[in-house]
Amino acid sequence: YILEQNNKDKLDDKGLTDAEFAQVKNQVSHASFYDAGKWLSGENGRVYVHVQRGNVQLHLLVVNHEQIAGGKSVYEVINQYQAFKNPDEDMSRDRRFDVSLLINGLPMIHIELKNKAHSYMDGFRQIKKYIGEGKFQGIFSNVQMFVVSNSVDTRYFAAARDTELNSKFLTGWLDKENNPVGDYLEFAKAVLKIPEAHEMVSKYTVLDNDKQRLLLLRPYQVHAIEEMRRASKKGVSGYIYSAEAIADSGFAVQIPDAATSSVPVKVTAVEYVPDAYEAILQAEAAGLIAVLHYDETSEKMREWNKKTIREEYLAAAEHPEYRHFLKGNFPQIIRG
Repeated sequence: YILEQNNKDKLDDKGLTDAEFAQVKNQVSHASFYDAGKWLSGENGRVYVHVQRGNVQLHLLVVNHEQIAGGKSVYEVINQYQAFKNPDEDMSRDRRFDVSLLINGLPMIHIELKNKAHSYMDGFRQIKKYIGEGKFQGIFSNVQMFVVSNSVDTRYFAAARDTELNSKFLTGWLDKENNPVGDYLEFAKAVLKIPEAHEMVSKYTVLDNDKQRLLLLRPYQVHAIEEMRRASKKGVSGYIYSAEAIADSGFAVQIPDAATSSVPVKVTAVEYVPDAYEAILQAEAAGLIAVLHYDETSEKMREWNKKTIREEYLAAAEHPEYRHFLKGNFPQIIRG
């Protein structure tokens, strides 16, 4: 229903037939959580299924990660979903899932809850068992993140095969002041509400292509990314220095059209600017300066920018928070 509603124009207001829906089911079922993660990363944040209707192939939008908490994003919570036993296995049993969070009909976060008399580790072992039994197949193969809690102690971890799950990957949440958030309701407010839940599985889930597994960023990394985003939206204060002339040293720097001086430069004026970005816009509007916008820059400058961003991304292998910042702001450049 959500898929049809979000693609009414492409479907020409005609619902999916059983055969077309079977094509969709096949494409949203994955051999591993990692494969699901690759598909869910989408094309510039847009995730599609492709349906053959007669001689025409329809590209139907499943999720748009650029429309978090808005647009065509629909969020649902289900509980006590029954995963039926496999009739071909004598030891197979029906299982009931506690809580699942769905984005546009796809289960992406799964939660197992225990009472205070039990450890959250019981929930971890239960999930590991269910994965081994093949309960997270079909549409549930799209789960990217698991949460376990006994109401007072809560942990999260990336989805993986049962043979790859390790308790050392269980992560507790910390707030911005580095205080533990163990209570399951406080954890839900910090991590599982919208937009945070959607961001966890779209912006803060990393594909480890070498080991073919998913990684979830830790709290300090998430907070660092969010702080960089906030800072990028604020005006930056600073000083503007003026000089009458600069004697070019001839020393090559990796910035097009920049020069360095071989002797001290005499500063003729200095001005403090409380908001540099706003000041630049005001000066441009007053005709005091001419601003060279990115789309007006030379091909040489653009290529230097692209090259620098790609090099920064490659060099930040041990700093996933910075990589996410670059990927989030320059997705087309990072993808090449």
